[in-house]
Amino acid sequence: MQCGNSVDSGESSCMITRLLDMMLYLCERGHVEAGMVFQLLEDLTDMSTIKDCKHVFGYIESKQDVLGKQELFRRGKLVMLRTCNQLLQRLSKSNDVVFRGRIIMFLAHFFPLSERSALNIKGVFNISNETKYEKDPTAGISVDFNFYQTLWSLQEHFRNPASTTTNPTKWQKFASNLMVVLSTFESQTLCSADGKHNNTEQEGDAASNIKYLTSSKLMALELKDASFRCHILVQCLIFFDCLKRQKKIALPL
Repeated sequence: MQCGNSVDSGESSCMITRLLDMMLYLCERGHVEAGMVFQLLEDLTDMSTIKDCKHVFGYIESKQDVLGKQELFRRGKLVMLRTCNQLLQRLSKSNDVVFRGRIIMFLAHFFPLSERSALNIKGVFNISNETKYEKDPTAGISVDFNFYQTLWSLQEHFRNPASTTTNPTKWQKFASNLMVVLSTFESQTLCSADGKHNNTEQEGDAASNIKYLTSSKLMALELKDASFRCHILVQCLIFFDCLKRQKKIALPL
């Protein structure tokens, strides 16, 4: 195979598959260094077009159980991680969504949960993840706009705990707003048993939302939604866990 040439033809694809199978066989039985098959896969994806990389990655997916054996995994896990990350960098976030998803799902299954490369060891927060909400009340909407702003203002603290915990003024505001939200959660009843069926039917659609729906029109419904409350409370747990891990917090608690 020459660099830049397509492997889409049946003959070329079959030859490459046989080459990879032979290398994998030799690595499994210790005839060659165990990491060589990973290096070969990396070189192959580097020299291939995106279209051809899909065929190569299909082979990787089909051999996931074999590549995941400890004797091979120990020697090639970093190469495989580098291969997948380099491939993700080449793919378009808008045009190659499915292929990117395949790669991410493969990494999630291939590496154990304890793998350090997948852990947020330093507890870094994504401060660019801004939750936008309405700053002025909308005409014709019957909602407690003060509470609406109080609830969504918590997101500014959740996305950057360090700025809150090091600023006494911000801390006091956060603590006050959180107490208001928790008190409201406690006083507001959840959806009745009759509404649970409809919520279950819509659960699949709701799960596809990767950001909060912050329209003031939805405020009354969200307050009665157990799943919505659960998300907010989990954010609270993450925030306070961050406080526990900080060595010194000079705040008026």
